[in-house]
Amino acid sequence: MGQQAGADDVSDSDPQHDASTKRDEQAVHASVRLIESLRLSERRFAELVRTLPVPVFRSDSDGRWSFLNPAWSELTARPGHAALGHPVADSFVHEDRPLVIELLGRLRRREEPSVQAEVRIITDIGEPRWVTLKALIDEESGGALGTLNDIDTHKQIEDALTRARTAADQANQLKTSFLSSMSHELRTPLSAILGFSQLLAGDPHGLDEKGQRWVHSIHDAGKHLLGLIDEILDLSRIESGRMEFRSEPVPLGPILREVITSLQQALRDRNLTVATDLPDDELTLFCDPTRVKQALFNVLTNSIKYGQPGSCITVRARPRLHSARLSVLDAGPGIPADRAAILGPAQRPIADGPSPSGSGIGLTITKQVVEAMGGAIGYESRPEGVSEFWIELPLQVDIHGHGPSGQNAEPIDVPAQAPEAARLLRTSDVDEEAGCTILYIEDNPQNIALMEAVLSVIANVQLICAENGIAGVQQASVEQPDLIFLDINLPDMDGFEVLRRLRADTTTSEIPIIAFTARAMAGDAERALRSGFDAYVTKPFTLRQVSDVLGRYGPTTPRSTLA
Repeated sequence: MGQQAGADDVSDSDPQHDASTKRDEQAVHASVRLIESLRLSERRFAELVRTLPVPVFRSDSDGRWSFLNPAWSELTARPGHAALGHPVADSFVHEDRPLVIELLGRLRRREEPSVQAEVRIITDIGEPRWVTLKALIDEESGGALGTLNDIDTHKQIEDALTRARTAADQANQLKTSFLSSMSHELRTPLSAILGFSQLLAGDPHGLDEKGQRWVHSIHDAGKHLLGLIDEILDLSRIESGRMEFRSEPVPLGPILREVITSLQQALRDRNLTVATDLPDDELTLFCDPTRVKQALFNVLTNSIKYGQPGSCITVRARPRLHSARLSVLDAGPGIPADRAAILGPAQRPIADGPSPSGSGIGLTITKQVVEAMGGAIGYESRPEGVSEFWIELPLQVDIHGHGPSGQNAEPIDVPAQAPEAARLLRTSDVDEEAGCTILYIEDNPQNIALMEAVLSVIANVQLICAENGIAGVQQASVEQPDLIFLDINLPDMDGFEVLRRLRADTTTSEIPIIAFTARAMAGDAERALRSGFDAYVTKPFTLRQVSDVLGRYGPTTPRSTLA
């Protein structure tokens, strides 16, 4: 009975023991299931990594490959298992290896949580491929875990665009160089043509009436050619974005009168008159005054070219809310309605008969210039023969309720004007005993002869000439002239080097130096003035320009002043 009782006591304690044992077994089973789940997750993750199209890698703390998914082999055409255990950097081109080593070192030293760089990985299928290496710290191995994104196609496109931009820049530089050379080579003979014809036209005793007509024709043809050169250069500046604009208040009335006055000879030649229809209140534009003048000149020139002889050109201005519309109406040929839709604002067709002379560039430039100032250009043509070209430009201030009646069209008288050389010869207010010495450093005999002739007309001077830069520097030091006229393109050195030497010599450093050059590209004058030239005159130069230079920098007064 005693023994039976002891057994019963053990039996009574079994439930607690069993419960504890059962809990232990459950914990073991849970751990097993967790381990199996983790192993399954790892297998699934590993399978996911292996099937990713992006190369995934793992490196150890020594910077060696420890895992590479199949996408790595597809990228490099190299077996991944052959790379395992080898330095990561060895898989990249020699120039990029220091960067790869540095990136992995940052992660290993815990300097950064992640790194990224564009590098080139070696392949067995030809050229290396550009990849973006992205990696973060692998806490388990102390190395890195990351991806390699293939960006080679993007890089190729980027490189192609860079090469295309470089080629375009080189082409623009070649074009600029060609235009600069063309402008210089054409301006040099034009300087003689325009200068001597101007002198001949101004000499009342030199030519008879027929000769005067001929020399005027020569002068007009030369100015026309010079205008074409300037238009081509302007178009080039606009296309390259190098044309500069400034905005300031510009009263319309005075600038319009100036443009009309400058066109008086062309109006007389075509037997045309001009009438203005302007508001009573002055319109003040807010734009570049030089470019406004250029735009008005081109539009009016177009009307003179196409207008019917004996007719009147009307220039009309109307204020709008924030702008002013300037219209030029002429009796030239209209544009048929069925053709108007396909014509741009810079085109003007002739239905019958020969087309007037001209390049057609002027209105193209005007369109670009006006739009660059925040304006617009367009036209309205009627088949009955009235054509209206209009320009809209921003006003300085808003205009409210001050529009014109539209009934104040007034004809503008276009008086005859004597040639510039003749006006220069009218008066003489200089002391004939006074003297001025000018050193002209120029290698072109025609330009030297022209300058001698011009100075003989407008001033009492002694002209000394030097045909190259070295001779010019020497003569300046010896002769000590009052002024130096300096060409830029000289046979032995350019004008800038001559200028530098003259400024460096204490005996010539204070002499005013004026550039007389055929260089007329954008920025040429600004560069010269920044370099130390006192003034910059572009060939072909006019008698007025020489007279103005003498009046400003010379010790004597010009023999006459221009009207």
